[in-house]
Amino acid sequence: MEPDGVAAAAEMEDLVGHCLELAERLLNKHGGEFREFAGCVDAAGVTSTGLDVGEGLTHEERVAHFAGAVRRKAERGEVRAAAVCVRVTMCQTDPDTGEESDETDAVYVSCEHRDSSEAFVDLTTFERTFGLRRRWKLGQRYRNPVPRSIFDDPEGS
Repeated sequence: MEPDGVAAAAEMEDLVGHCLELAERLLNKHGGEFREFAGCVDAAGVTSTGLDVGEGLTHEERVAHFAGAVRRKAERGEVRAAAVCVRVTMCQTDPDTGEESDETDAVYVSCEHRDSSEAFVDLTTFERTFGLRRRWKLGQRYRNPVPRSIFDDPEGS
């Protein structure tokens, strides 16, 4: 991987970490729920997130809003990395038996960088912990490559 790719990968990891920290805070603040949000690394390297998209939108409309917003920023050259974060429910399939597990709640972060041809989705499960205070904590992480959708291909293909 070229030096720009190494820096891009590090920025993507930092951005996903930032999104997961915010998701965990929101899960604990709102009893296991949070609304979709976007995160960006701007041209100066500053990481930020956007939360407020207004009331009355469906899940799909909020995801489309944030994806469109970061895509427009990318087209104007205002961001180097972008992520969209949503709460999802997932099932795992046992590779040996093909049986699906019970549903599990997860944080889904789709992330890409202008200087990397790679994009990925990070799925991190979360669960309620019991004790003096009920809290939500992040658990197992899964990562899968996905097609780029925010930035144009840096290699021009």
